[in-house]
Amino acid sequence: MMGGKVLFYQTALLLLSLLFNNCGRERETEGGKEPAGMRQAGETVIKKDGAVILSLVRLQGSWEAASGGAAVKILEKPGGYEFSSGSETYQVKVKDDKIRLLNHDGNTVFTLKTGSEKIRFTGGMKGGEQWSFKLKEGKMKYSVRNGERESGTVKFHPGTKSVIASDEKGREVCRAESGKLILSPGVCLMPFLSDREKLLLFGLLGIAVP
Repeated sequence: MMGGKVLFYQTALLLLSLLFNNCGRERETEGGKEPAGMRQAGETVIKKDGAVILSLVRLQGSWEAASGGAAVKILEKPGGYEFSSGSETYQVKVKDDKIRLLNHDGNTVFTLKTGSEKIRFTGGMKGGEQWSFKLKEGKMKYSVRNGERESGTVKFHPGTKSVIASDEKGREVCRAESGKLILSPGVCLMPFLSDREKLLLFGLLGIAVP
């Protein structure tokens, strides 16, 4: 009888130990390990001089774009996305090759027109800004142009698995770790954008532009 009680208590302690261990255990994913219930897949981190200036993380059912103390939650909706930050809400409408970001009044903040070789941007704080991102070098880099003037490049470096945004003189402005060419570091080459617009565009490029 006594031996049975000892066995019962030993079994109970073992089960409790396993339970507590599982609560803190990291879950294996295709991209490595992550805490259970946190990030699912996909993360873009933009660094300047080694410091993180922008990040985009895929969460369960949403994304979060952040810069400094500001953050934008992104939800997928029928026909587009919803961006929210505090009391501010933006709607993203996607139709054919056009992507529009609208503020709470329904006014267009900016527009992206996507093509197989070029993406065009219109809008920004000043309004009427015309920028384009054209694929070059066998789709290994984007040429970033403001009107007819090249303002820099966004280039994939397979040796270091990084994407580097450089100004018109070839100087590095920011970079991201990536196994392929991505456009989101290009926001570092667009100084006319306000901090809020830069965060919104970074989030949009990260989720809606391949």
